[in-house]
Amino acid sequence: MQDQLQTRNAKSKMPPKGWLAARRRTAYQAPPKSRFRRILGMVFNRWTLSAVVLILFAGILTFTYFWFLYSDEIDRRLLSGEVFTPSAGIYTAPKNIKTGDQTNAAGLVDYLKSAGYIEASVSP
Repeated sequence: MQDQLQTRNAKSKMPPKGWLAARRRTAYQAPPKSRFRRILGMVFNRWTLSAVVLILFAGILTFTYFWFLYSDEIDRRLLSGEVFTPSAGIYTAPKNIKTGDQTNAAGLVDYLKSAGYIEASVSP
């Protein structure tokens, strides 16, 4: 009689393993993402987007700095009249001067001025 009592007490009051999980309702699980979407998720994440925004911001700041720098330089040259001074702008053949020609220095200066040369004072 004691053998029967021991076997009765040895039984567990819990249901068998797996029985409860099989009876329990599971929540909806979405299907796994495709490989393309997983790769896009790795490429376009918070870190890469923030790095792109930072690089664009630095580029815009650099562009704006040089825009104002060269804008001021162009305005200064336009106001001072130095626009065409560095370039000669001569599109004709040079005048041939031979020995014995009847040209003087004033006539030669007038010819050069009409050709587009600008007289500049050279200070030593």
